[in-house]
Amino acid sequence: MSDVTLENNEAKMEDFMDEIEKSLRLPRNGEIVTGKVHQVNEKDVIVNLGCKKDGILPINEVSLEEGQTLADLFKVDDEVQAKVIKTDDGDGGILLSRKKLEISANWNEIVEAHENKTVLEVKVTRTVNGGVIAEYKEVSGFIPLSQLSDRYVEDASEFVGQTMEVKVSRVDQRRNRAVFSHKMFLNEEKAKLVAEIWENLNVDDVNLSAGVLRCKNKDKERYIPMYPAAIKALSEYAEFIRPEMIALPDEPSFFVNVNGERMSRQGFWKIIKSYQQKAGIEKDITPHTLRHSFAAHLLENGADIHSIQEMLGHADISSTQIYSQLVKKQLKDVYKKAHPRA
Repeated sequence: MSDVTLENNEAKMEDFMDEIEKSLRLPRNGEIVTGKVHQVNEKDVIVNLGCKKDGILPINEVSLEEGQTLADLFKVDDEVQAKVIKTDDGDGGILLSRKKLEISANWNEIVEAHENKTVLEVKVTRTVNGGVIAEYKEVSGFIPLSQLSDRYVEDASEFVGQTMEVKVSRVDQRRNRAVFSHKMFLNEEKAKLVAEIWENLNVDDVNLSAGVLRCKNKDKERYIPMYPAAIKALSEYAEFIRPEMIALPDEPSFFVNVNGERMSRQGFWKIIKSYQQKAGIEKDITPHTLRHSFAAHLLENGADIHSIQEMLGHADISSTQIYSQLVKKQLKDVYKKAHPRA
């Protein structure tokens, strides 16, 4: 017998022994295994794992859509991957889970969304003390009451069953805890809209003779009346200051920066911050603070909520109702402090 034949026989023997060793070794708890579907039953799937025990994948460890069955998802000889949750199910099989495998992947997606500040879509399933539980695929997370909306929320049950977009504000995979925020998502979307409006505010959008300001973006436009002091200040700016600042005679933007070009939203914010410091105001002030004050003052002086909704550009009246809630709370506080029987 030649040396080549002996080497081939030895290699075949080693492969044969490896196969025997593999068939005798059982996977450990938590191990991810791959096998072939041997049989599909009503309540479980039998999986050939290539070892001395078959894998058992129960129906409650598989994510099924409403009305879907195991037979819809699995066919004989399909390759299937799952996580081992028990090396002996009591009947001589290895208990498997597809859900546990998916949960690991879902956690990775949540961690990635937290790190990259991206948006996830969740479904609110139930209320709990201080907020709601929301499901991201197979992972449950918590949304605090204050983070459910950009408006005042009194009863969280109105959100149950809703699907919403959220940002991940906190995550601790080791303790299986994730905190979501719909408010963060809404605020970022509003900031984008404000930036878009600011970037499109031109000279012909400011009608000083009519006392009206036109705000527009790609979806809609609205008209906001200006009070006399604002008209006077803007008229002086337009007549005396802006002509000296613009870099080019045909500059379309109404508000310009020190370079004579369109002022950005961030530039406007810096101006507000500088006046805040000059006035000695310690509380943080943003452009949104002015917007909220505008709405609250209108309500306090008798303006109807639908007019305020139009001026603020809210598509949903519920977004405007936060201001009426704040005014009501302020009235209650005044009553409690001033009324002798409160």
